[in-house]
Amino acid sequence: PVAETQSHPSAPGIVQNNLFKIMEHLVKKICLLLVLAGMTTGALAQDGIVRGKVVDKATGEALMFANVIVLQTDPPLGTETDLDGQFELSLPAGTYDLQASYIGFPDQVLTGIVVVAGETTVVDFFMESQVQELNVVEVAAERVDRSEVALIALRKKAPGITDNLSAQEMARFGSANAAESMKRVTGASVQDGRYIVVRGLGDRYSSAQLNGMPLPSNDPYRNSTQLDLIPANLLDNLITSKTFTPDMPGNFTGGNVNLNTRSFPEEATFQAGVSLGYNTQSTLRNDFLTHQGGKWDWLGYDDGTRQLPEIFQDPEVVRQLTPSLYIRARSKEATAALLDQTSRALSSQMAPTTMTSLPDHSFNFSLGNQYKLFGNPLGVLAGASYKRSFRGYNDGVLAYEELTDPNSEELNTFYDLTEARGLDNPQLGAMAGLAYKFGGSQKISYIALYNHDAEKLSQTMSGAYPGIVSGGGVFESRALLFRARSLMTHQLAGEHVLGQSGIRLDWGLSTVQSSQDEPDFRQFANTYKVQPTGDTTYFISPAEYDLPYHFFRSL
Repeated sequence: PVAETQSHPSAPGIVQNNLFKIMEHLVKKICLLLVLAGMTTGALAQDGIVRGKVVDKATGEALMFANVIVLQTDPPLGTETDLDGQFELSLPAGTYDLQASYIGFPDQVLTGIVVVAGETTVVDFFMESQVQELNVVEVAAERVDRSEVALIALRKKAPGITDNLSAQEMARFGSANAAESMKRVTGASVQDGRYIVVRGLGDRYSSAQLNGMPLPSNDPYRNSTQLDLIPANLLDNLITSKTFTPDMPGNFTGGNVNLNTRSFPEEATFQAGVSLGYNTQSTLRNDFLTHQGGKWDWLGYDDGTRQLPEIFQDPEVVRQLTPSLYIRARSKEATAALLDQTSRALSSQMAPTTMTSLPDHSFNFSLGNQYKLFGNPLGVLAGASYKRSFRGYNDGVLAYEELTDPNSEELNTFYDLTEARGLDNPQLGAMAGLAYKFGGSQKISYIALYNHDAEKLSQTMSGAYPGIVSGGGVFESRALLFRARSLMTHQLAGEHVLGQSGIRLDWGLSTVQSSQDEPDFRQFANTYKVQPTGDTTYFISPAEYDLPYHFFRSL
């Protein structure tokens, strides 16, 4: 109790004394700062400000980063103009001479600039260019069209309406091929990841060129070239023309896409890249749909596993393979043997299996250099790329409903199916080129371009299909597809300037071999019903859908 009465009464006094000391200390600090501020203001008041602008007298354009110096100071005191061509100097009162200098203009000196303490003096420099005739100097260089700046200049000079994409821009957006790059073009869209549509017109109204020469389609049902075959890392630029000019083909209405391959280097270059991708829906899934294939499927090539068996290449055997063969086989032993032999020659797998999908991955490299051949420059360029991606899902829904009766309150279901699919997509591309310059104004170049793309698709569907399946039941369908597409291009071109006339002659020869191979596309459909007894009955209804089949196509 005694200790408590001694401690509590003294606490307020101690706090009050501490507050007084803190306030006294703060007041002293503030007074000191005010005195210093007054001294600084007095010192600054002794200086004056010189402010102005440096402009081009002929155009009125501000000259940024021009140098402005005071000639009377040692060492010289100066500054440079900002983005608006303006400058500012703080100088003691007096009279000065100022000098402005800028590349391409002679120096300009303004004398007798009076600076008054505490005031601002405005001084502007109007720079005049000076023409001086020199000996002719000719500089020759290859135009670089890989950058955005170069393509903007190219677009300004174009006689028609164009949209351009540079290699620099395609790399920044991570475009893997020319089709993905086309998504960046105003007014253009890409169907099925490969076919171009310009200004809303179908693919039949669009055309494609490679280095100014026609590029055909390898799809018999489409006029538009499948641009996903061409890797973006092998391109210099992509130019989409939406109006006609005399140097273009006359078979397009929507747009013409010109793909220009990489130009030849002026010095040794080497580039390489590796990438990995992860998709939450299809990467590292142990239920990813697939089917058995060959040992080269990962590269996009079939090793012969899916090729048409030799027995089906016999015209006599093919003649007997009619839809009624299985009926005739019931009564004829030779026909039954033929049916057994041809059936066993085909793959027995008609439904997908599962695997663990890998992460998406890609590799690419390019190299080039310039050498001397007979005293003239020879440019060499080569590059290759490989990419493999996995896409799939297990919970897709395919449904189609229509209103058959205007008075009905419900839609009529044509089909309502659950879909699962897995797509393994390897892509391979390579390019090699030579260019030889001679005579100062002549150039001959050769380019070989190869692209290969494969799709390994495995798919299942199940559900209600009242549009074709009668009597109820659950419809099931399975599909196994391997489609390989290839494009091989050879181009020989020349650029010539004829004598002193300045007339330019460009010519080109091109051959393109396009192919599409679909070996052993398989589809198996059936229906099943659960009986009241709990048993499940499986059956095939040929009158409502196709019998299981193998389909081979090569174009």
